[in-house]
Amino acid sequence: MRKNKKIAITGIIIIFGLFVIAGYSIYTISESISIVDREKKSVQTELNENQRTLDSLNSQLSNKQNDIKQTSENLNSTIDEYELRQSGTKYTLHNPLYWEVRNFINSDKTDTKPYDEDSFNCANFAQEVNNNAENMGIRCAYVTLNLSGPDHALVAFNTTDRGLVYFEPQEDYEVKSLEIGKDYYADCVVPPSGYYYDKDPENVIQGFELYW
Repeated sequence: MRKNKKIAITGIIIIFGLFVIAGYSIYTISESISIVDREKKSVQTELNENQRTLDSLNSQLSNKQNDIKQTSENLNSTIDEYELRQSGTKYTLHNPLYWEVRNFINSDKTDTKPYDEDSFNCANFAQEVNNNAENMGIRCAYVTLNLSGPDHALVAFNTTDRGLVYFEPQEDYEVKSLEIGKDYYADCVVPPSGYYYDKDPENVIQGFELYW
């Protein structure tokens, strides 16, 4: 009886030991799976973050490539125009870039001529600037301005990058968009810093026409 009892106790101990070993093994495997799962999530989060960074860099690269392409096209167009001018070959008038208009206005000497109501008035200034621009291949409009007082004349350019821009041919000042009812000098002409025009009831814009 004692021998059988010992065998039974030994069997129970062995079985208990097997359960303990099995339980520990299951716990160990479970912990390993949990660790692997956490590492997987961490790696996936890092991959997602890297993907977002990559997408952002690709977007920036695409924008830069588009900017470079546009700049290259503008540069090639400008080079072609300059080469054409240097060759002396006549060609159709072109709508300029804004900086091209600025360079022309700054280099043109019409504004240095004295104003004379009878022999060289605002209409003559506008006409000479118009002719000088077209002689350089730049498309330029002669603009008649109907004011509440004496009429006036100026010039305009349809730039390819900033649209329609106006200039005062007598002082080379840029002019904001013309609008009926506004005071031409006080509201539209852009004088140098620190200088301004007073409003005058004779300078109210009644209408205007562009002649290309």
